Amino acid sequence: MVVVAIGAALAACEEPTSSPDVERAAAAVFEAFDAMDAEGVQSARAGLEAAVPCLGGVLTPSGAARLHIARGMSEFASRNAPAARAHFAAARRIDPDVGLPGVVAEGNPMWKDFRATDLDALPTETLGAPADGVLVLDGRPSNERAPALPVVLQIVDESGTARLSALVEAGATPPAYALRPPTRERRSASTPLWVGAASSAALALGFGGLSAWSYGDYDAADPGSWTDGKRTRTNAFAGAAYGTGAVAAGLGVAAVVVRGKL
Repeated sequence: MVVVAIGAALAACEEPTSSPDVERAAAAVFEAFDAMDAEGVQSARAGLEAAVPCLGGVLTPSGAARLHIARGMSEFASRNAPAARAHFAAARRIDPDVGLPGVVAEGNPMWKDFRATDLDALPTETLGAPADGVLVLDGRPSNERAPALPVVLQIVDESGTARLSALVEAGATPPAYALRPPTRERRSASTPLWVGAASSAALALGFGGLSAWSYGDYDAADPGSWTDGKRTRTNAFAGAAYGTGAVAAGLGVAAVVVRGKL
């Protein structure tokens, strides 16, 4: 499966096409089908597909749905049921209430293929955001596609001009385009420093409390008791409190500096 056309070829188009042009081309497929003109169906389909890469603006969702239905009818006429179902499902994914055109009577076997695909069971994938412009899939700004279904992919700039329009077949790889660089987490690098500063501060408070308790115990000791050991213990707790407090202060300063540089 391949990408049918890439809108980078806009320069090769005699003039830009529009969503109404696509809808008219789809209507030509419906008319040929109604006339039971097999060659006319395929010829109209070729004209429909040729209009996509030349789109000068956004294809509307209704235009995309009619395109998929027309292509599905062409595949049905060629007795390619799997392809027809994929095209029909693509139209229903755009609009769950869409139906076949009036030229296909209710009860026609085509309706069975039209409703055959369970849309909820289709796996999806997320496409990368373009470096410039907005990604539009089947007429709607979106990065999510169902790889098992065909889709009209466009990249549209701020003015609404389509810079890329491609008809991507089911199972095909979308055309390559420049991706937007990932957003840098501005504060993530400082987070471990803040956590370390908070932990060190908590330890400093804990050692400070133990030092105060030990000093009171030492100060109230009876003459001849183990005052040297209690003094040593008190000094140790006090030193630990000062040390962890200094670490907390250092980490806090470092976190501020790192955050400021991001």
